[in-house]
Amino acid sequence: LLCAAASALRNRPAGLGKGGQQIQGCRKAYLSAIQLLVQLANLQTAFITLDVALKVTNRRVNALENVVKPKIENTIAYIKVGSWLQQQRAALQGCRRQRQQWLQGVLSCKP
Repeated sequence: LLCAAASALRNRPAGLGKGGQQIQGCRKAYLSAIQLLVQLANLQTAFITLDVALKVTNRRVNALENVVKPKIENTIAYIKVGSWLQQQRAALQGCRRQRQQWLQGVLSCKP
């Protein structure tokens, strides 16, 4: 609608000699100013959209660093401790078996 009105203004003669030329010049300057304002509004909207996307990305990064990463590190530590305990239990069972076998050997050798 704005473009149709602007094209209608361009095609209509202003009249009254040189005063009409002045009005035509003002009309051209006004139309170019309006176009620049529309471009500025588009850029401002794009900037606001980019700012919102940046804030969302920062929130996600913070969540990863402060929530997800510590949980994963705790899980890894828990698994390592569990693995170490399992190794210790297995070694202890091996020692118990050897001791039982030794005791059985000693007890069977009685005269």
